[in-house]
Amino acid sequence: MTEIILTGIVSVVAAVLAFILQSVIRENHRLKKEKSESDKAMLDALRKGVRCLLRSKLMELHDTYVDAKTISSTEYDNWTRMYASYKALGGNGMITHMADDIEALKMDN
Repeated sequence: MTEIILTGIVSVVAAVLAFILQSVIRENHRLKKEKSESDKAMLDALRKGVRCLLRSKLMELHDTYVDAKTISSTEYDNWTRMYASYKALGGNGMITHMADDIEALKMDN
């Protein structure tokens, strides 16, 4: 009789522990999903912000170099690197037309 009671108690305790473990695992998955969504939103905001800053700087530099009708090799290298980053971040075609203007400039050393 004692064995039956002990077996019953062990079964109940095992079931309760299994339920608690299952609940903890479910909560852990939920928290990971929330964090992942939050991280994605943060990365998207950072990507858009950097793209916006690059666009602004590329426009400013474009105007400076086109007005001067010349660009140094260092300035050209910096501009093309910024432009490549801008495009990699999903930049649109507006700056592409400016890149054509930069390519047409006289390069001074």
